[in-house]
Amino acid sequence: MYGAVVFILAVATRLPIAFVKRSLQVLSATLFLYAPMVFLLKQRPQPEADHIKFFPLTAAIKWYAMVSVCTLPLFAALYVLIWHYSLCHVLSVPSMFLHCSQSPASWPLSYAWPPSFFLFVLGTVFLIALPEEYFFRGYLQTRLGNIMKPAFAIGISSALFAIAHVIILGKASTALVFFPGLLFGWLRQKTGSITAGILFHASCNLLIALLQHWFS
Repeated sequence: MYGAVVFILAVATRLPIAFVKRSLQVLSATLFLYAPMVFLLKQRPQPEADHIKFFPLTAAIKWYAMVSVCTLPLFAALYVLIWHYSLCHVLSVPSMFLHCSQSPASWPLSYAWPPSFFLFVLGTVFLIALPEEYFFRGYLQTRLGNIMKPAFAIGISSALFAIAHVIILGKASTALVFFPGLLFGWLRQKTGSITAGILFHASCNLLIALLQHWFS
């Protein structure tokens, strides 16, 4: 299933059709959400379905808040140092990993700034964070966790998360999502639900968008 979903999205990004490119986020959200649902509905019994949970909310919000406080300020500081102050030039980072000569707004994980910030937040949560967490942490990580230790399941699902970004977006630098993917997976394991990961994933994307908007 993973290969089929990634292949479809990779082809869609390369089609010279404006409508497809404009609808890419909707297409990816649909595939990431409904591909696991269709597979699980065909299973009797459905052990994985019981693990794709959004509750308990209290634990999810608590761990989301703690991880955000500990990591988001550091992430913002690194972003400013690397892109705004061109630290990647000083470190001689290969251009295939970080496009130092470009502005932050042209980085492969750039987000278009919409007329309405509220709509942008909704899109980030429901078209990016929710579908991706449902697929990679709710579905893939759970299935991997049934046959291996949690640490390996988190690592492999994060690697698949990064590989999917590289294949679909065609940029080696997007492999960096492996590292936040580890945190998303750890939150899934710690809280027993994907809610904390969704909130943290959305927060990371929103922070990137804000930083790109401020420093572009």
